[in-house]
Amino acid sequence: MRRALTALAVMVALAGCGGDAPQDGATAAQAGPATDKLAQIKARGTLVLFTDPAYPPQSYKVRSSHRAKDTRCAPNQLTAPEMTGYDAETGKLVAAAIDVEACFVTPPWSDVIGGNWSDRWDVAWGSGALSTERMERLWVTQPYYSTPHAFFVRADSPYQQLSDLDGKQIGACSRCTHEL
Repeated sequence: MRRALTALAVMVALAGCGGDAPQDGATAAQAGPATDKLAQIKARGTLVLFTDPAYPPQSYKVRSSHRAKDTRCAPNQLTAPEMTGYDAETGKLVAAAIDVEACFVTPPWSDVIGGNWSDRWDVAWGSGALSTERMERLWVTQPYYSTPHAFFVRADSPYQQLSDLDGKQIGACSRCTHEL
């Protein structure tokens, strides 16, 4: 059920990713690949997804994998058998639900969150946190998972609740939303 709901939500999101609204009284059903992102994807026969081939468990390249035979993916794209992880598998499920082939590209993360994708890929599932700045450049759906922030202290530490850390220096990843 969760997979079906995810696929449905993504299809709705993709349908909303089209260009301008249909002109001259055309309905959304009459829109073609020039104005409708979902129509473009279906006409091409591929859903081009962002992925990071070295970010397990979200996404990673399958060792000893082989490029799918008779693929519609471009030579610079990875095919479904070459990628796995829960972000990659989500993309594969959506591609299957709309009856197209999943293809993966691997641009830098900064390109993904920077927006202005210039049709290099259609959609991105990535483990990036929502931020006001990102929402200014990207249309973001409801998160399909979240990772709670965790703070670790020694058992004998005087810090026993989160407020005990107020004003203290803590470690965080560099240039990530946890740091912010």
